[in-house]
Amino acid sequence: MKAFFAQHGIEVYVADYAKGQPTCEELEVYTEEVKRYIKEIKPVAIIAHSMGGIIARYVIETNPQLEIQKLIILESPNQGIPSWSLPIAKLLGIPPDWPSTKSMVRGSRFFQQLRHKVAKTRYYNIGGIYSLIFPSIFNLPDVPMKIFITRHSVLRKDFRVLRYVLQILQS
Repeated sequence: MKAFFAQHGIEVYVADYAKGQPTCEELEVYTEEVKRYIKEIKPVAIIAHSMGGIIARYVIETNPQLEIQKLIILESPNQGIPSWSLPIAKLLGIPPDWPSTKSMVRGSRFFQQLRHKVAKTRYYNIGGIYSLIFPSIFNLPDVPMKIFITRHSVLRKDFRVLRYVLQILQS
């Protein structure tokens, strides 16, 4: 993604909130790193994939003083994952017993704080096949979702998705 947007004159910074380690901690741990990073670089837009999308939402929605104009989320479980889906999470390579996975469960303390969309930030929701199959997990109320028929992990590399995100960034 970074190289694609750089080719189009868009400066991109990547927040490595997990510092190269597996994301096994409670999600609040990662939100602190993202918040510090946002305050440091003062981005206009945030593009976040999967769990990164709900981490970015948390930072924006619990810190309304931040000046983020656009949040572009790529197949993030915006409604939390239902507890019955933990075996599916394991199939996706997400250990169900990690604190981060437990934080993503619908109704968790983390998700209870994610119900206050910030008016000054424009939200964009992009989904893939999982969003099509499980819309109740990935939908975000009052935010239309653009679906691309591609796998979850491919969303970050698919040129159709990248061109769509570029249009959003340039609008």
